[in-house]
Amino acid sequence: MAKDLRTYLEILERESPSQLAYIDKEVDPKYEIASIVRKLQDEPDGAYPAIFCTNVKGFPDWSVVTNLCGTDYRMALGIDATPEEAIREYTERVTNPIPPIEVSTGPVKDVIKIGDEADINEIPLLSHTVEEPAPFMDGEVFVLYDQENSRYNTGIYRMMKKAPRKTGIFFAQGTHAYSILSQAEARDEPLEFAAVVGHHPAFIYGCQVQTVEDEYNAIGGVMGEPLELVDCETVDLKVPANAELVVEGVIQPHVREKEGPFCEFTYLLGKARESPVCEITAITHRKDPIYFDVYNPGVEHVNIGKLPMEVDIYRKAKDSVSQVMDVFMPAEASRTVAIVKVRNEYPGVGKQAAIAAASAKYFPKIITVVDEEQNIRDPHDVWWAMAMKCRPDRDFNFVKDAYVENLIPVATTGRGWPDTHGGVDTKLFIDATKPLDVDYPPHCEPPAEIWQNMDLDEYIRGRSS
Repeated sequence: MAKDLRTYLEILERESPSQLAYIDKEVDPKYEIASIVRKLQDEPDGAYPAIFCTNVKGFPDWSVVTNLCGTDYRMALGIDATPEEAIREYTERVTNPIPPIEVSTGPVKDVIKIGDEADINEIPLLSHTVEEPAPFMDGEVFVLYDQENSRYNTGIYRMMKKAPRKTGIFFAQGTHAYSILSQAEARDEPLEFAAVVGHHPAFIYGCQVQTVEDEYNAIGGVMGEPLELVDCETVDLKVPANAELVVEGVIQPHVREKEGPFCEFTYLLGKARESPVCEITAITHRKDPIYFDVYNPGVEHVNIGKLPMEVDIYRKAKDSVSQVMDVFMPAEASRTVAIVKVRNEYPGVGKQAAIAAASAKYFPKIITVVDEEQNIRDPHDVWWAMAMKCRPDRDFNFVKDAYVENLIPVATTGRGWPDTHGGVDTKLFIDATKPLDVDYPPHCEPPAEIWQNMDLDEYIRGRSS
């Protein structure tokens, strides 16, 4: 059976049922579903499950799933890995692309609506915050065809509802989609698109692979199998046959309208912009569709792009510094902090690794490098390394006026925030590796051969597995 959103949900429920919460009570897509996710952040058990809403007010034929990518565990499960294995597993898949296969039809063609029947008011788009002026489709994979390079391009770009058959679309400068639209506008031609909503998480990670090849091939590699594609109804594009929903349409050249504001992955409100406009020509979906939503004011918004970014930093940093072993970006820091693990084989390797990581991606503004004995996913261990191995006068290094993500409020070019043309900030490199010129004392613990093999159920009264 081909992988899709439903096969992933089945695996999640079987492997870790506490990670998926079903909501059968009627819930309103306007603020209420998002409020459930927000409330779950404060639960003492820290499970922070995905939620599956079976009874959505005003949409009796639809279910909604959100917060699916809200934990590293669920992200890693999408590529059959643990969080500790995810970097290497994703890297292996990225380097082994698999071309798609074409099929005649699929579940996404169960219901076909064309022209005036294609009404996005019939889709349960969620409202997350009162600051956003309209619901956004924020978890779709936006599909374009790059005519100049003869390849498919995919990415995640928010779509703000404007009318039954009209949305705004935001492409950041520097993205392939921005370039492809610019090429179409130079030809004074409309640009056809398809927005794919609801598929296996590996499909979502794969759409963010940095490649000059056809991105459907990259997606197949990350999924570990060929992506099954069908023809669209009204545009000359192919889309996944096993998706939950596809919205087809065109972007007219040189048309811009106000779009936003939108809650960004920084957990802060972005600004309204003059953005392109999508005209919807068709909607196709399953007969019992699941709407996939990304909870944008929270961790899921960060996580959607975190693993691909970690892998990009890991691959490029390791190309420069072979001692790089792993990379982790804590979601709490909104992709602005990277922790790099290295084999400390020569003086200065920590600083060299920080420089290499910074050159790989402009997002991180604080990069901390630790020894291989540290658990980079344990903040206590990272803090300990910074306290016990750093000499701040030698191991804290600053690079002033470096380019960073322009959504960071303090990143400005002197023109105030937000400066949509880019911002600058100081980058901090922290070398928290063991100084090789110090006679460093050993770490103290009971004998590992005793405590590592203990079964605490045999020791603690009333406790059993």
